[in-house]
Amino acid sequence: MSIDTLKQLLIDQRKNFLAKNNLIKRDLAEKNSDLIGSKQIIVVTGVRRAGKSSLLKLLAGEILAKGVSAEQIFYVNFDDEFFVNFDKNDFNNLLKAYWEIGETKKKVYCFFDEIQNVKYWEKWVNKLQETGKFKIFVTGSNATLLSREIATSLTGRNYPLEIFPFSFKEYLRYRKIDYSGHLTSDDGVVLKKELDKYLLSGGFPESVNSQLNILDEYYKNIIYKDIVARYKIKEIDNFRELAFYLFSNLTSPMTFRGLATIFLEKKNELSSMTVKKFITYLENSYLLFQVKKFEPAIKKQLVNPFKIYGVDNGMAGVVSFSISDNFGVFYENLVYLELRRKKNNQIFYFKDKFETDFVVKNKKELSLLQVSYDLSNTKTLERENRGLKEAMNCLKQKEGLIINNYLDKTEKIDGGVIRYIPLWRWLLQ
Repeated sequence: MSIDTLKQLLIDQRKNFLAKNNLIKRDLAEKNSDLIGSKQIIVVTGVRRAGKSSLLKLLAGEILAKGVSAEQIFYVNFDDEFFVNFDKNDFNNLLKAYWEIGETKKKVYCFFDEIQNVKYWEKWVNKLQETGKFKIFVTGSNATLLSREIATSLTGRNYPLEIFPFSFKEYLRYRKIDYSGHLTSDDGVVLKKELDKYLLSGGFPESVNSQLNILDEYYKNIIYKDIVARYKIKEIDNFRELAFYLFSNLTSPMTFRGLATIFLEKKNELSSMTVKKFITYLENSYLLFQVKKFEPAIKKQLVNPFKIYGVDNGMAGVVSFSISDNFGVFYENLVYLELRRKKNNQIFYFKDKFETDFVVKNKKELSLLQVSYDLSNTKTLERENRGLKEAMNCLKQKEGLIINNYLDKTEKIDGGVIRYIPLWRWLLQ
């Protein structure tokens, strides 16, 4: 690719990138100022259309507000069609093109979008980093961006950051609905109604207020562009059917062998190893996530059934079969996503005689959470309590939490307490 072509492309992309937009602040554990001031390469990963580029725009806006000139912004969107045939040998021309239109004497702020599309990108980025002249942010739609090999190539000087579709707080902020301060009962009614909408629509930014069904298009792009094309999958029909089955059975326990058996019954040959490989691809693209059974021994975790959760309720409702009216599944999936947003959380489920939905390990601390949409049925309430009490006893925990639709109270039990909290209130804590 010629330098002149790259120059014009960089000018056009930078203009669009720095154009003012009505973007909302994202709820990340990290402050923007910390990310900007860090000497590390900031590596932002997450599912397509979740807001990675918007986060870069917010960071660039803060940088410009500090007096940095637009010429110090080096922005490249590698997902642009002009970069289809771009390879590692073009990186030198790309840098030369920037030097002709950008700042040569001051610090340069690099924003590289969807950089995983180019092989060996990490070696080039590392060379830039070693000069000390660049502050670098990169984004990608694949978790392999954070693989051990790449982390090694970046000489340990990278800071990983995952971004997901809007949380409930971000959704409310986007909808300009105030949730701060002391909430009255009327506020609770309003927020509960908004939660019901959010529960079904999901949190992809462009779909929140859209009347168009764009989630199905997002899904197809991820399946075919990020997975089938990237991994050169030949068994496309089997892969597509497996993804459909998983989305249709969120929160259900399953095994690789069991999934392979289902396809064998359909006269489609799919080995358990292939199923495992396909699920890894889905996880790498942030579409689906595995939750393993809580076991002290890792070997036991690997052989026990796992559960599957989806990246977004709205997408799950659009692409799956039979769960669109199952609020219980959506409640549990939403709780998983909120737990996943917390940086240091390790998430498991507990199962002995009974089951507890989530065991959350943060460093040395454990938290136990049960999720149930409707506790009005006495048998349901007893079942949820029974599973949580068993987990509390086995794991020696004095407190358990049951997230539900409406119940808000604390109940003492032998040697501990069970707290009941409505989902909307828990999400806003």
